[in-house]
Amino acid sequence: MSRLRANFILLVAAIIWGFGNIAHKTILDHLDAFSVVGLTCLIGALCTAPLAMRERGWETSRREVLGHVRLAVLFLVASVLQQIAYIDSSVTNASFLISTYTVITPLAVWMLFGDRPSACIMIAALMTLAGSFRLTGASSGTIGR
Repeated sequence: MSRLRANFILLVAAIIWGFGNIAHKTILDHLDAFSVVGLTCLIGALCTAPLAMRERGWETSRREVLGHVRLAVLFLVASVLQQIAYIDSSVTNASFLISTYTVITPLAVWMLFGDRPSACIMIAALMTLAGSFRLTGASSGTIGR
């Protein structure tokens, strides 16, 4: 895949992800946080399972299964906390919470699994943090006004 095509696909995914914040707020008006997480995980599993089976086949080691279970539990906790945070927040604040994933995820992987992120990822995470800081109005002293 060419770099241009990969970047275009990432851009489309980011746009879909951004519009997803509006959908999440709307869904939470009708369902509780646990139901939203359950439906999100079910849809994700149905979409990715055929691709995963094609890529890896059915053969997995015990270590891989335990790693997947650990990852799934972390994802579940993060998703539930996200949905609970969405309930009382605006779409703008929810988008801010989503943008912090790019900062928190590499640091969490580093702390939990000892897999140090590359310099490029850390620079991107710091730039995201700086952009999120600017979006909140914290740099201009407008928070809470």
